[in-house]
Amino acid sequence: MFSLVKWKRLATQKHWGGWGLKYFTIFGQTLAAKSLWRCLFDSGLWGFVTKRKYSGSLTIVDWCQIDSKQTRNCSNIWKNMVGAFPIIGNWVAWWVGYRK
Repeated sequence: MFSLVKWKRLATQKHWGGWGLKYFTIFGQTLAAKSLWRCLFDSGLWGFVTKRKYSGSLTIVDWCQIDSKQTRNCSNIWKNMVGAFPIIGNWVAWWVGYRK
C-alpha cells in the first residue's frame, strides 16, 4: 500500500490548500494536557479523587515541582496525562523572584 499525498499536506489548513485535518499525535497530547489541567484545578468529584489518589497530601505546587511523578501501578490514561505535563508545567506554578 502506498500513499498519494503526504499527511503534512492534508493537515494544512483549508484556506492554504489542505484538507484541514489534525495531527493526531499533537491532538492527543493536547487532550491529555487538558485532562491533567482539569484534574489539577477541578473542584468536582473527579478532580478530588484523582488528586487524592495520585498526589496524596501534596499541594498542587509541590506535586508540580517534584521530578518523578507517580506512573507505576496506575492507568494508561494517567500515564498519558503525566506525560503531557511539560506542556502545561510552566503555567501551573512559579515562584516570584525565583530563577533557575
